[in-house]
Amino acid sequence: ATPAQSLTAPDVVSESPALLRAPTVEVTPSAPPAKPAAAAAPEEPPRARTAVSAAPRPVNDVMVEDLRRMLAAARYSEGAVVAKQVLEQGENGQVRVLLVEFAARAGDYTGAMAAASSLGPEHRSANTRFWIGYSSLQLGDAAAAAQEFGAALLRDAENPQLWFYQGLALQESGRHGQAIDAFHRARELAPDLPEIAYNTGLSWWALGERERARAAFRHFMSVTAAAPQRYAAQRERLLTGYLSR
Repeated sequence: ATPAQSLTAPDVVSESPALLRAPTVEVTPSAPPAKPAAAAAPEEPPRARTAVSAAPRPVNDVMVEDLRRMLAAARYSEGAVVAKQVLEQGENGQVRVLLVEFAARAGDYTGAMAAASSLGPEHRSANTRFWIGYSSLQLGDAAAAAQEFGAALLRDAENPQLWFYQGLALQESGRHGQAIDAFHRARELAPDLPEIAYNTGLSWWALGERERARAAFRHFMSVTAAAPQRYAAQRERLLTGYLSR
């Protein structure tokens, strides 16, 4: 039997704040080491030398800092517009990385993929690959999404969100055995996330393993018992469907 609709990425974003956040990566570059205090300038002779003022920061560096603040403030659509304007002045890898995330978080998955197409490997961090994979999944390319999540996991193998989305991409590709492996890894890292249990059950059911599926569904019911309204549709689906058969 074909499993009922899974908790896809949009459902997860709306229903599970724990899965809304991207993998944790360092966004703000570390501060440069403090410069030693300059020695007191000697008294100038009557014809003083012309002082050389410090060079202003490049515009793009200033804009990168502004864009990061916009990202932290969840100003995604506005940030995407500003990032595009900065890129019109000249290519900047950091700005393009931010544009990928802005666009994906704003729901412009085609825009995110377009921005990512020009990224070199040096700018494809685990975080950026997550958003590329997320956008691919939303656009229906589960195979490409699985590839991106897999590459991200090579850099951040202890991130349950990456394992979960890898499982979703594999599930959407019909690779349920591999999806279950990914969901199990996610559960080891985050035992009580309902979405993991729910989708594990769906993949077991698709493989004909009904008892294992029901065990996963019962775990889902257990971990959502404290907030039944939040997962009301999924609980009803299980109670009237899978768990009643």
